[in-house]
Amino acid sequence: MENEAFVEISPFDQMSSHRSASNEKSPFGIGSLAILAVVWGLGITVLWIIIGWRAMRAHERLAESIRKLVEGSPEKSTQPPERPPTPSPAPREDEWESRVPSPPPMSDSAQALRSTQRRYQEFLAAEPESASLPPKERHERFRAWNEGRDPDAGLA
Repeated sequence: MENEAFVEISPFDQMSSHRSASNEKSPFGIGSLAILAVVWGLGITVLWIIIGWRAMRAHERLAESIRKLVEGSPEKSTQPPERPPTPSPAPREDEWESRVPSPPPMSDSAQALRSTQRRYQEFLAAEPESASLPPKERHERFRAWNEGRDPDAGLA
């Protein structure tokens, strides 16, 4: 036993030898991961090229259909032919007024605003030189012109 040499292996040596041994035995390494990434990238690229190609073809078909609709050529139209409208009987005289909707009643403030707008148009027609005045002076002239008038005088 005295002839036997005692060799001590440090933990660091054990770890480094373990790492190199594990890389040699593993079927997946950095190289195989790089190859997998390239294949994945190419697959995704081909997928988006196919999606883009299909979208472009669909867009061309839509554009062609719209062009035909605008030009009025019915050949190869995807829409069914239109049926002629069914004639409705003409309304009688007493029915005609009931079919025409009447406007909603105006509030008092809306009526006052409308009458003021009418009087302003009358003012501009009566005094055309006022249209070229600055807004403040024109407003003062309109107030002076409008003071003596009946608000409902212009309404019939």
